[in-house]
Amino acid sequence: MEYLNIRSRYTLPTFGVLAAACLLACARPSDGGSSPPSRDLRSVSQRLSTTTVLHSFAGGVDGARPELTAPVVSGATLYGTVTNSSHASTLFGVDTDGSNYGVLHTFIGTQRGYIDGTLLVSGSTLYGATYNDNDYGTVFKVDTDGSSYAVLHSFDPNIDGGFPSGSLFAIGSTLYGTTQVGPPGFNAGILFKIDMDGTGYQILRSFAGTGVATPNGSLALVGSTFYGTSIAGSPNTGTIFKVITKYRSRGPNPARRPSRRVAFRLHERGSRLA
Repeated sequence: MEYLNIRSRYTLPTFGVLAAACLLACARPSDGGSSPPSRDLRSVSQRLSTTTVLHSFAGGVDGARPELTAPVVSGATLYGTVTNSSHASTLFGVDTDGSNYGVLHTFIGTQRGYIDGTLLVSGSTLYGATYNDNDYGTVFKVDTDGSSYAVLHSFDPNIDGGFPSGSLFAIGSTLYGTTQVGPPGFNAGILFKIDMDGTGYQILRSFAGTGVATPNGSLALVGSTFYGTSIAGSPNTGTIFKVITKYRSRGPNPARRPSRRVAFRLHERGSRLA
């Protein structure tokens, strides 16, 4: 059975412009509104104008042309991916002041592959997913110092899907992601989960027959619902979709949200003490 590897390599060059425009539009005077807005716009513009090169890629093993994903920040270190001389991905780390740049892992030889999303960091471990033109991709982990690289799962489209797309998403010790194809009968792609130790791989949702096909990009979780996009479907021009799960995102240190009654009492108490 043949599978078509449909990859979307569109970038959004206007993202930085839009972000800057948002910051400028949202700028407000800090002195109660007596200052002209133009002064705040100038100050924000000046803060945005400082640019520092932290590292210049040299090509070869060092890589060139960073991937179309943002680096992930953990502590004072940035972790990201760049294309190497084998036309595959290289993982790098660099401190936010530009020091201590290093290649953490290079996907060459039998490990050759591209990373199609932002890395996920949990503690001292990086997680990601690869694909390439010769096989159907992997889920991997590697320590933030470049040691202990391991493949957690190798995809087989005849069994459990292939061509993972976008960034992995973590809830607790479980990773979630999508593939662009699936096993026979699931060719529209799937939503999957796998534990961080490589166990518990499971297809949570097939997109076959749903109007969604070839998921592309990263997932977002709001409450108990995953949101994503696909580059095909019905019609064949792409979709925005959601998948409702039994899980609910509470963050790493969930804070109990007070009920309306408790919140009202706290507000009353604060008013009396003011």
